[in-house]
Amino acid sequence: MKKIILLTLVIALILMVGCTNKNFQDSNINDEKIKVYVSNYPLYDFTINIASDLVEVINIRQNSGVHGWEPSAKDLTNLKEGDLFIYGGNEVESWAEDLIESEIITGKIVDVSDGIGLLVHTHEHNDDHEHDEHEDDDHGHDHGDFDPHIWLSLKNAQIITANISKGLMEIDPNNKSSYEDNLKRYNEQLKNLDIEYSDKLSNTVNDSIIVSHEAYGYLGRDYNFKQVGIEGVLAEGEPSVSQIDNIIKISKDLNVKTIFYEDTISPKVANLIAEEVGAKLELLSPIETLSSEQEANNEDYLSIMRTNLEGIYKALNE
Repeated sequence: MKKIILLTLVIALILMVGCTNKNFQDSNINDEKIKVYVSNYPLYDFTINIASDLVEVINIRQNSGVHGWEPSAKDLTNLKEGDLFIYGGNEVESWAEDLIESEIITGKIVDVSDGIGLLVHTHEHNDDHEHDEHEDDDHGHDHGDFDPHIWLSLKNAQIITANISKGLMEIDPNNKSSYEDNLKRYNEQLKNLDIEYSDKLSNTVNDSIIVSHEAYGYLGRDYNFKQVGIEGVLAEGEPSVSQIDNIIKISKDLNVKTIFYEDTISPKVANLIAEEVGAKLELLSPIETLSSEQEANNEDYLSIMRTNLEGIYKALNE
């Protein structure tokens, strides 16, 4: 909170200076276009698919993942100038709550988690590997107690895109029909991929995968498989020796042949576990951001989700 207060003071000074020099802006920026700020890469990709080039879409995190990020003074300036802010909601992106309450974010706000059954996570992992679904009448959890990886469910993704489309139509009613058409087209792709997941994962040999961190709770809920994470939901640092030993034991008990790593976390521990249990190391992306290789290959949410499906299917049938 102290940091937020400090940043608020910084932004106030920046705005005061900005008022004395309105022309100090990049002349290449189209000020006539509606500016839409989003809080992470998946929401950026969804919004681009719904909005096309009708608005200017900016990912406030740029190449940062969803864990351990805080906005800079420049970010606060940009957010204040935005016409629309799209984020995961206070329950899963609590950093935004103070900015909204202090009116640093003054444009229209879209909480894409509206209508999604959030999964509650504990701050411990490697024990029971279970998540509970949040009930609407349960108010006993502080912000941050919910799994933020809501986009990794294709069913959730269809709710998210509908919420995004609704926000765009409210702020830009002149292009309502375009947003509706784009939503219909994109959600058809999401539905088709959901069917592919259901078909391929409906009758697997195994029911558990070993993952770099527990980002796949929503996906597992949708298709009835379990995740065992080397790190917990929030990826709060390298596991202890005892936690690593526990993962090795679980991996051997489950007779797993694949240990999944991800491109935003060092594969060192995952590789150590794979060598210890005689398993291969494979990539499984939580799609928190794009790697340089993914960018070079023009990959996006849908293409990465298809790649993830192939990896999970193989791991559950070895």
